[in-house]
Amino acid sequence: MKPPILKKKKSVQTVHNTKLVDNYSWVHQENILEVLTNPKLLDKEVKKYLDSENKYTQYILKAEKKNQNELFKEIKGRIKLADETLP
Repeated sequence: MKPPILKKKKSVQTVHNTKLVDNYSWVHQENILEVLTNPKLLDKEVKKYLDSENKYTQYILKAEKKNQNELFKEIKGRIKLADETLP
């Protein structure tokens, strides 16, 4: 399985007479706070990329699933349920 590749969409801004080229600014959403409360507002291309990235990560880390579960249980076991302060 090959890693997903995020599309490049060239964007050029001029700041203090300096041209800034950003090929990935299209991923940023102005309404990100709304997106966090309502995921349906997420841009469809961004969602598609994130889903493919997550599938790739699961595929690559499949062999480490047992270790992940053991670490999670160990970390969870060290956290007090009513713990509100740092040690």
